[in-house]
Amino acid sequence: MRSIRAKLFIAFVACIVAAVAVVGYASYTISAAVVKRQAVQAAATAAGQAGDKLDLQLQFYEQIAKQIAVDPDISANLALVNAGADAAARLRAYETIAAKLNSYLFAGQGIGGIYLLPVDQGLKAISTASFTFKEQDREAEWFRQFADSSASSAWLPTAPAGMLGVSGSPVFTHLRKIDAATAGGHATVLLVELKTKLLDDALAVLKTGGAGRVLLADAANRIFADTEPESDRIGASLAADSQRGWLVAAGSVPVAGWQLASLTRWSALTAQVQHILNLTLVIIAICGAAAVAVAYGMARSIGRPIAVLSQLMRAGQTGDFSGRATLRRKDELGQLAAGYNAMADHLDTLVGRIRQASDRMAAQALALNAYAQQAEAAAGQVAAATGEIATGAANLAAEAEKGMASAQHIEARVQESDQACRSLEQSAEQVLRASHEGAAHLRLLGDKATEAERTVALLLALAGRFADSAGAIGRVLELLEDISKQTEILSFNAAIEAVRSQEDAGRGFKVIADEVRQLSARSKQSIEDVRRITGLVQNDAHDTTALLREAQPLFSEQVRTTRSALAIFGDVAGQMDRFRARLDGMADGNRRLGEAQRALVGSVGEVGATSEQAAAASEQVAALGADQLASSARLVELAAELREVSANLQHSLAGLVTRN
Repeated sequence: MRSIRAKLFIAFVACIVAAVAVVGYASYTISAAVVKRQAVQAAATAAGQAGDKLDLQLQFYEQIAKQIAVDPDISANLALVNAGADAAARLRAYETIAAKLNSYLFAGQGIGGIYLLPVDQGLKAISTASFTFKEQDREAEWFRQFADSSASSAWLPTAPAGMLGVSGSPVFTHLRKIDAATAGGHATVLLVELKTKLLDDALAVLKTGGAGRVLLADAANRIFADTEPESDRIGASLAADSQRGWLVAAGSVPVAGWQLASLTRWSALTAQVQHILNLTLVIIAICGAAAVAVAYGMARSIGRPIAVLSQLMRAGQTGDFSGRATLRRKDELGQLAAGYNAMADHLDTLVGRIRQASDRMAAQALALNAYAQQAEAAAGQVAAATGEIATGAANLAAEAEKGMASAQHIEARVQESDQACRSLEQSAEQVLRASHEGAAHLRLLGDKATEAERTVALLLALAGRFADSAGAIGRVLELLEDISKQTEILSFNAAIEAVRSQEDAGRGFKVIADEVRQLSARSKQSIEDVRRITGLVQNDAHDTTALLREAQPLFSEQVRTTRSALAIFGDVAGQMDRFRARLDGMADGNRRLGEAQRALVGSVGEVGATSEQAAAASEQVAALGADQLASSARLVELAAELREVSANLQHSLAGLVTRN
């Protein structure tokens, strides 16, 4: 039941079938209620009319019985019979009464027999049939109850052979008392047997009118007549017939005190209405089939496009946006399909841009890695050259100390020249050798200073290239920042599409939005770290360039000083040559030698100071070179991290399948 097609199909069919069923069943129920109400009214009217008709018939025969009871001929002859006249007179009286009774027998077609039954014993009964009124008949319960009662007439229910047992067919009985004064001083009971055809005809009329079964009960409410041929209700109470499933309509026969009841099954009354129910079932079947067909069409028209879009959404949840909806509709489903296609096209464009940016970032990362390695190698060369400069400066300081020691020795010799004239020549030779050594050392110091100057110039060039590389890194970082902004826009668009999409499909866009947002955040953080470190490296490069530019004049000055000292040593050598040539100018030579000695002490002091400054500058340059080397190593690490970020971005984009 997760399919919307099944839900639409079942809901539509259920609603149509339920609506038709409710309308049909309501029609059937209302019709059945109307039929039942009308049937109750008709049954009650028919039962009342049947009771009235039977009552009229019984009144007719009751009037005949009254005429018999008051007939003067019958009364006079009964007086003769009961007065004890002679036999001939009684016989004639009997014959007269019998003839009179026979004449009344044909007064109505329903009369089966007429009997005059004396209440007192010893008297003979007179009837229209051969009959002997026995004492047991006189003592019968029905006879004694009527004779002893105060009622003038009574109606007795049907009996198979009559109350006297002489009838050849079932009859019912009417009893009427004849006053003793009228009957010659003896009370007599008039018994009129009536054929049950009267009752059958009355009940048949009611049954023909639509009643299923008609019952007739006496005054004691015991059933004695039934339209069923083999009735099992004779003698039962009429109240017991008020049962479920039957429409009971009651009528009355007031003259006899009887109750008439017509019983009709409700199912028989609603048989005609059953056609409505059957028609309703047929209509339900037809409407159900039509609803199935229409629902199937609706399910195909609505459910299939939704299923296609759902499959595309599930594919998009896994990163596959290569599919497109091919719906050509103008309704909401067509708009949804067009929206999905537009979103997928937009994602294709964004993914293509991100891939291009990722490729450019990877290329820039490789270039940055190469620049960083080159800068690291240059920093290593700078550190090595700085170490050599520091070593040369240390050697220069040592030579300066030696030169200072030689100058002090010359000064001691000059001071002792007056006392050691005999060793003047030897001292002159030593001075000459010292001059040549100093010149050699000064030439070596000049070569070292020149080499240090070239090294500083090389460091300046490398520092400039390093600053240019740091600027290129800044441009790469600007490109990466643009890529990060595009990635953030992509995540924002994916989040918007996740909100617009359905519940199941929105999860895929939300996952993509979260992943792209995290990737953008990591890229932005990495770019900020690289920018900060690149700024530090660029500042260090500028500081290094500034220091090298400050150190370059010192090395130039050192070269000039060395050359000056070398010229001084050349003058000393010439003077020593002239001293040897002119021994006579010894005094003058000693004076000039003292001056030269003082100048030499100053120069050697300047050389020592310059050497110390060069050593300090070399140490500072060495420290800056170490910092630059560490920065270059960090730059290499950042380039590796940038390549890793680019690889992660390409790996994330590899999961998105588009049409590009």
